Amino acid sequence: MIAISGLFVPIETPPPALHVVARALPLTYAVNLLKRIWNGGAWITHTSDIAAPTLSFLFYTVLSTKILWCKQTLCSGSQHSCLRP
Repeated sequence: MIAISGLFVPIETPPPALHVVARALPLTYAVNLLKRIWNGGAWITHTSDIAAPTLSFLFYTVLSTKILWCKQTLCSGSQHSCLRP
């Protein structure tokens, strides 16, 4: 994950197939944000670099909460469905 996020080597250097994988990683956007701010860019001009890791964090937080809730529900013997919102 770190190797293709653009931290050590530019994203354009690996084969094109890895570009798609790199764009799917939240770390890529964090690296871009840090590089641009280090070079004097303003925070407000990098909304996509801020939004991508934030949305990823929120998605995986909700997902893990749902999984843990289902696990606890199933272990307690409750008849509630885990798939209902």
